[in-house]
Amino acid sequence: MYKKGVLATTLIASIMMGSLSACASASTGFSDTQHHWAKNNIEWALQNGIAHGYKDGTFHPDDKVTEAEFLTMLINAFAKPGDMPNSVNWSDKYYAFANQMNYVTNGGSDTAKRNNPINRQEVAELIAGTQGLDYTGDNAVMYLMDKGIAKGKNSSDRSVQSFDPTGNLTRAEAVTFIKNLKDKGNRSLSARPKISSKQSQAVTQSNPSSTVTQQQRSENSVSPTNVVDNSVGLTYPDGWTAPVLKSSWTNDEQKNFQILSNELGFEKTPTGLTYSIPTGIRNAITISGSKDGYELKLQYFLWHDEAFDKVHHMTGNYRIPVVSKELFKLYFGKEYMTIWNYYNTGKFPNNGSFTLNGREVKVYWNNQDGLTALIGYPNKPLK
Repeated sequence: MYKKGVLATTLIASIMMGSLSACASASTGFSDTQHHWAKNNIEWALQNGIAHGYKDGTFHPDDKVTEAEFLTMLINAFAKPGDMPNSVNWSDKYYAFANQMNYVTNGGSDTAKRNNPINRQEVAELIAGTQGLDYTGDNAVMYLMDKGIAKGKNSSDRSVQSFDPTGNLTRAEAVTFIKNLKDKGNRSLSARPKISSKQSQAVTQSNPSSTVTQQQRSENSVSPTNVVDNSVGLTYPDGWTAPVLKSSWTNDEQKNFQILSNELGFEKTPTGLTYSIPTGIRNAITISGSKDGYELKLQYFLWHDEAFDKVHHMTGNYRIPVVSKELFKLYFGKEYMTIWNYYNTGKFPNNGSFTLNGREVKVYWNNQDGLTALIGYPNKPLK
């Protein structure tokens, strides 16, 4: 058991040979972390018996963390697995706990892999699993970033690429992730579900300049609840009534914007329009006015995903695809369902370049602006 001022047993296999020990004071910390960016987080981990140091009073904050080490720290922060009297490896009880909770690990059946460095994507998948979610790959990374548990290597870049999914996790980063998870109010570990969770990818993308592909979004989209062709005019359980477009497109931009404001609930901004949801995401849809070569710029920051909305307590995001149908009617007429289905499935033809209702459209990811579409004038080429 941890006692104030004394470190508990170390986390890695070499503890069995006595190579590490608890030799740092909770008040002074480790000798090699005094000027480290994660100093406070490391001392928090020390004080709470989550992370431990070396015999010489150092922590080695920039050393790689093995899967066994990280799994042990993560579980110890929330639970105390029971001892296994007949175990042959110090980490057996943590892997037994992980197996019971359906967490994905590499070393569950192969003890040799327990001492391999864990990469950042594997950490994201493991943490998501402890929160009752089965996110994998980019979805798991985005979950950590969206929840504020982790940031990219560049704090101003919220892309999956900036997170460096294949990079190794350091000891300092490990305790930081765990502290952030605790600071978000998490007090226990949940079992990972056996049915895959799905997360919207309209928030962050690994390649901000690329055109949209099926892999970037379609496999991780879900069809909105009750969003069917006759969804307009319906009143939903939260009391919201879906809007109905009554007017037709005009060649006057300001009149069109007024239609969107009056009939669909868009708000005017200095540069165009925005659609926000009181019980969901703000500025979910933004529209900018015409420029040389296109009539409007349409940007989506999120497309409804039930699992994502539940995690983030955004109960109103289902309205985005409903309102979008009416928005598309204004600009694409009878072909509105075609482009709506492109958005809903993520399957955009010709790498995001296509023509509908006489309009040329170019769709691409922009890391700051979300899913961006340039929509051309009727029967004119898009420049």
